[in-house]
Amino acid sequence: MADTELTTLLSVLNSKRRHIQDILELDEEALRLRRLIKVAEPQVAVPCGVP
Repeated sequence: MADTELTTLLSVLNSKRRHIQDILELDEEALRLRRLIKVAEPQVAVPCGVP
């Protein structure tokens, strides 16, 4: 394989790795937000008389 092909392949792989890393970071953030919502839900007051 020529050096240019290897360079191109490495570039594509690095780009995909960054994309996957971004997705994993977003997934972690989503989990963190879900935990915060679960903690906050019981603290939300419901006014009396509201069905």
